Amino acid sequence: MKSLIPMLILINLSTSFVQAEDVKLDYTRWGLPEGVIARIGKGTRTAPIAISPETTRLAIATTIGIWLYDSDTYQEIALLAPHKPPCSSLAFSPDGRTLATGTHDGKIRLWDSETGAGKGTLTGQHTGWVNRLFFTPDGETLISAGAHWRGDRSIHLWDVKTWRHRAKLPLKVVGSAIAISPDGNVIAIGHSNEIGLWDVKTAKQIARVRHKKISFVSVSLLAFSPDGELLAIEDDNDIHLWDTKTQQFRASLIGHESMVSVLKFSPDSKILASTSSWYADQGTSVWLWDTTTGQHITTLLGHKEGVRLFEFSPDNNRLVSTSGDLTIRLWDINTRQLKSSLIGHKAELFSLEFSQDRNTLIARDWDANIHSWDLKTGEYKNVFTGQTYHTTKFAQQEYERLTWYSPAIFSADGKTLYCANADNTIWMCDINTGKLKKKLTGYTFQPYHVVFSPNKQTVANPGLDDTIHLWDMNTSKIKVTLKTDIEDVIPMAFSSDGKILASRGQHNIQLWDVKADTANMASKRSTLKQVMHLISFIQDRAPLRYQRQLANFARTVQNKNIRSEQYRATLKGHTGHVETVSFSPDGKTLAIGGNWNNTTQKYDTTIRLWNFYTAQSEAILTGHTSGIRCLSFSPDGKILASGSHDNTIRLWHISTHEKISILTGHTRVSATVTFSPDGKTLASGGYDNTIRLWDVKPGKHKKTLNGHAGTVFYLTFSPDGDILASVSHDGTILLWDMRKTSE
Repeated sequence: MKSLIPMLILINLSTSFVQAEDVKLDYTRWGLPEGVIARIGKGTRTAPIAISPETTRLAIATTIGIWLYDSDTYQEIALLAPHKPPCSSLAFSPDGRTLATGTHDGKIRLWDSETGAGKGTLTGQHTGWVNRLFFTPDGETLISAGAHWRGDRSIHLWDVKTWRHRAKLPLKVVGSAIAISPDGNVIAIGHSNEIGLWDVKTAKQIARVRHKKISFVSVSLLAFSPDGELLAIEDDNDIHLWDTKTQQFRASLIGHESMVSVLKFSPDSKILASTSSWYADQGTSVWLWDTTTGQHITTLLGHKEGVRLFEFSPDNNRLVSTSGDLTIRLWDINTRQLKSSLIGHKAELFSLEFSQDRNTLIARDWDANIHSWDLKTGEYKNVFTGQTYHTTKFAQQEYERLTWYSPAIFSADGKTLYCANADNTIWMCDINTGKLKKKLTGYTFQPYHVVFSPNKQTVANPGLDDTIHLWDMNTSKIKVTLKTDIEDVIPMAFSSDGKILASRGQHNIQLWDVKADTANMASKRSTLKQVMHLISFIQDRAPLRYQRQLANFARTVQNKNIRSEQYRATLKGHTGHVETVSFSPDGKTLAIGGNWNNTTQKYDTTIRLWNFYTAQSEAILTGHTSGIRCLSFSPDGKILASGSHDNTIRLWHISTHEKISILTGHTRVSATVTFSPDGKTLASGGYDNTIRLWDVKPGKHKKTLNGHAGTVFYLTFSPDGDILASVSHDGTILLWDMRKTSE
């Protein structure tokens, strides 16, 4: 029986470790799915970032695997993949040599942090998400906790030397609050009605924390003092101190009006620092408490946004705090005064540390940069710029992602792919390597809803106050702002010649002339203003019987002139909101798909075809049993493909308005469809994370491409049809070699 144990623990190490053995191979090609040339992006982050104790390694878990970096250079060491299902927890051993990762399927994987090679897999205990992982400070025990909201309420202890399961703590209910004592001998676990203290070596409960002043309504944070004599407990906005030697209640620290989000003791254990939830007003300050008396010492004020992180200096004399306002504040603990404000970083920080001589502060931000400041002068010293492709301006969210929601587009020669990123830039990527060639900066748009014009000269993006901004890609400046009648103007689509933009209105589609001469428009506005002043002047002096006629005339003149500058027409008829729109290649026909109506609580399942020049409806295509998610014309304009929430794709004859075929296979909604340049192949991407290739003429399934870990939102072929780019919710763009997929 003993001989079977290693088999349960060490599972298929050869497939767990991807490409780290060949660091010369570009990381954009590590762990690629079959048929993929390169990958753009590194995935959506799925777990907190982990830094090794010696700060030499950085681990970032994403939807496609775990990226292991040298934390000094941000050089990629390995991609630990495939990691399916996604990773939910990370922990480095105290010596930094081992990385433990927990996944949604209850498995714990072990990795060599120097090389990225797999060491083994721990299975058989957790039945759901492994939500938390801890190594004891002595490195002898690994503690794993399940996600109680996912049904796994267990906590397990593992022997690090043998990697065998040692014990399961007999808990009926497990909360999210867990802390380990500095010597690694005691683990504190918060759950209903009490906090339990457990001996790590014996797995026996040694004490219960109970007191009438602790309500146990919502114990969210636990923290041991560095000397191990105190346990700080956050419960229902209050902080309580428990003496771990006497097992007696010490004090209640009252004052916070919202949940405490960060607790940290000073190195000498004499001071406890705390801050409230980021979204609360109190979250902009740091509170200091005397742990001996339980008295509030002072509140450090000055940040304009929520405090995310703070650290004490090793000598107990200083505290640094960082906030969403992109400042670091250096405080003198003895005088309780602000010493200096440190600026220079452009993104929020996830780590702060003092140099050994305590004269330099080192910080790492979410944009993969390392910053340093001279603490004597407060001067910004330097920055090391890395590029992890996990960049995001929304670092305060629980999970940040390199967001590829918006369409991508190939250059005319097919060598470059344009795509919008969450850092408000447009990336130009080499399709052969997937590497970034150039960043177009200066934009302030929402990257989730960007539409490129066919000639790559204009980017359309929703603005605030019911507007659409048209950006000049050469200057990164807004050249025209369109005023709409609805806030949510998605979907949007350019005509094949780039002259017309279609956007969603209130159960309709609005058409805009985006090639209007802005200089001529300005001249028209000036002339119109003079005409309106003249009409107003005449109206004020005209007999009463003529004033109403003049007022009507004024409205007619204004509407015809102003709206004709850019506004073309409104296409009405749908009973639900519009989710997709597509122009035919010749620009003569516009296809619009209906969707959900919040008022009637029913789907508009129709597709309406409009003559663009006359703004008249040509046909209504019926057959889908749910809302229309995506539309695409074939290159010759003779066939229309439609994807629906009914999980089917239909092909339609444009001339006869008849259904050609129904394509089934996606197990969830088809989010995008597109034809190959020769019109012979249809590619579809869905919420089932797959891409399916279809032979258009017989309407038959050709092949399924697997590789994404999230919904495939957008597909586009290169001009020669050799490359298919797929944009996914998993935070990556995959470039598929269509010559190989057709073999």
